[in-house]
Amino acid sequence: IDYDDKRHGYFFTEPVKNFPMMPVTERELVFICLMHKGMEHYKGTPLEKPLELAWNKLAGKLDDQAQFTLQGLEELMSIRPFAPEDVNLELLEIVTQGISERRLIKYQYRKPEEKASRPRRLHPYHIFQFGSSWYLIGYDVEQKVVRKYKLSRMRNAVLTGEKFASRRGFDLKTYF
Repeated sequence: IDYDDKRHGYFFTEPVKNFPMMPVTERELVFICLMHKGMEHYKGTPLEKPLELAWNKLAGKLDDQAQFTLQGLEELMSIRPFAPEDVNLELLEIVTQGISERRLIKYQYRKPEEKASRPRRLHPYHIFQFGSSWYLIGYDVEQKVVRKYKLSRMRNAVLTGEKFASRRGFDLKTYF
């Protein structure tokens, strides 16, 4: 490591092959194990691969003692999740990008009691999973109200360049 006067910061003078392991407490290990067990819920879905990559990255940073303890916890705890409905990974990416960048989403939505879908324009606020289904909460521009939409009923979603500045007083804690 060396200091760069021009950039006012430190930098590596040569490539680093291995960074130090991440120290964690026993309590944190329980939560890490719980997270890993929760991933079983997504086996066979488009989310399986990205979650597994993230898990491997995190687990690879644990020291040997933590990894040994984690293996022991895996034998003590199990989760039997509901079978999740298939989620369109491309749609999930559009929705999460719309939420993080506060960009309007256009899509076709079919209500359960209707055969035809209708166009929607939404300011996306929050995505969540309940039971085995994914939902999106947002401000419906035409209806001028915050509503909840089931992702599996959405089609042809497009992330527009139109940005929205605020969440119109939306508070997730009071919404539920």
